[in-house]
Amino acid sequence: NSFCTLLGCDPPACRAMASAGAKSGDDDYVSCSVFVAVRARPFNSRERAKKSKCCLKFYNGDSVQITAPAAPAGKGAKTAATGESKPFAFDRAYHMDTPQDVVFRDMGLPVVAATLEGYNACIFAYGQTGSGKSFSMLGPSDAAHIL
Repeated sequence: NSFCTLLGCDPPACRAMASAGAKSGDDDYVSCSVFVAVRARPFNSRERAKKSKCCLKFYNGDSVQITAPAAPAGKGAKTAATGESKPFAFDRAYHMDTPQDVVFRDMGLPVVAATLEGYNACIFAYGQTGSGKSFSMLGPSDAAHIL
């Protein structure tokens, strides 16, 4: 009876491990404790003023496709900005409209459960300035800050 079950969190990797017979405390169960998630942030005021378009498409809650905008005419961009798309896979992928309680249930509760079971646990937000780390951890400014 793990705290994960008690709290109602059920990350996909641990779900798969549990269905294979692993239990909390088993080495295999513990090894599934690294999850990588991405969350899009809303446009900032500058992006809204420029009427920027979203270049992200989310699939199945765990995949994101990024489409590079076409380079403006007359600007010789050194990178491939030709409308080319690239897919990326994660354990979880959250659109900017995903409620904070969903992010907490998926990503925060397993960390709380691991901590209560005696494991060291951490949520780590990484990215350049303005990329959405605070939004990912706190949600919209008018939301209850539960992560």
